[in-house]
Amino acid sequence: MLPPIKAISVACQNCGSPLQLAEGLRFVTCNYCASELEIVRDESSTHSVVLKRIEAKVDHTARRLRLMELRLALERLDAAWKEARKSYMQEDERGGVRRPDAISSDLATAFYFGIGLFMLGTGLLNRTVHDPLIVLGIPLLGVAVFNLVSAGRKTGLLDDAEKRYEHRRWQLINAIRELEV
Repeated sequence: MLPPIKAISVACQNCGSPLQLAEGLRFVTCNYCASELEIVRDESSTHSVVLKRIEAKVDHTARRLRLMELRLALERLDAAWKEARKSYMQEDERGGVRRPDAISSDLATAFYFGIGLFMLGTGLLNRTVHDPLIVLGIPLLGVAVFNLVSAGRKTGLLDDAEKRYEHRRWQLINAIRELEV
């Protein structure tokens, strides 16, 4: 003979209907409103909790957590970009910082190019292959070209990094907006 099953009486939290349950049950479905319920036992009472509400709270909490994670990721991205951007910047003649540009109007580049061209031209007019003006003019032209090329390269690197940053920032902002709705 099987031992008798102990039954407990609980009300459905959704519709209030009485439920007769076996003592060990943890999850039930209300026979009247079909709500999925969890049976909660604490020191002073036993009661039911509608699971869909729990699921909604869990979903809401998960959504809020994801929103916080995305906002933190956006803050970190902005801080990292602020630091990374500094490495691409150039110092100007007055000690300030400026964005590099491909067609650099840097005074040093213009100076090297002008002096180098002048020395090379003057040396060629003298028609002496070993003229010191030619020997000094060619390296100065090389320095000017190097300055122009490196400014263009640095500008390209900055543009690429800035595009990656803006794209990732756009993704994070859109994800945040979707969760805020």
